[in-house]
Amino acid sequence: MRPSVKVDTPEWVEENAHFSDPLHRVWLRRRLAMFGVPVGFILHNPSRAGFVENDPTVRRGISFAACIGASDLIFVNAATGIATDADGLAAMDDPIGPMADEALRVAAEFCLSREGMLIAAWGTPKGTARTRRLMDARFRDILRLGLPLHVLRVTESGYPEHPLRLPGDLRPRPWEYPVPDMNL
Repeated sequence: MRPSVKVDTPEWVEENAHFSDPLHRVWLRRRLAMFGVPVGFILHNPSRAGFVENDPTVRRGISFAACIGASDLIFVNAATGIATDADGLAAMDDPIGPMADEALRVAAEFCLSREGMLIAAWGTPKGTARTRRLMDARFRDILRLGLPLHVLRVTESGYPEHPLRLPGDLRPRPWEYPVPDMNL
């Protein structure tokens, strides 16, 4: 059984987006309906979406969330650095960002306390070997948090697939992932 998540909910959960600085987006929220439960996605890293503007990933997430009757869509990321290229992310001074773990815990508390769910959807690491190692280590850190995660689909190599190019008829299912050894 996974441990429960209990954190103080900061005021920024009510915002459409929260940035720890101009280069790091830690939270993206879209209100979809008055009724339903929230759905949170844990993705790789943010790109262009912000306070009002949506990008293709946000539009796809809205579609998945609306199909299951979600009230809110929350996006948090393994790395909070804003980049459209994986190697550009790894080149940043702090690609993970100072609030990445807090955002994950807040998203878990927000969704799970309202009977919603978190969907792991960070995809397979891309870029140079250095970039892939950075993100694999980050994904292991996230799994060590022991959050109750769902997936839409898992790749052959075991990564939770990113929603952008998945069929629209997929529905989230619980993900029984192995918690990595703390010594790795």
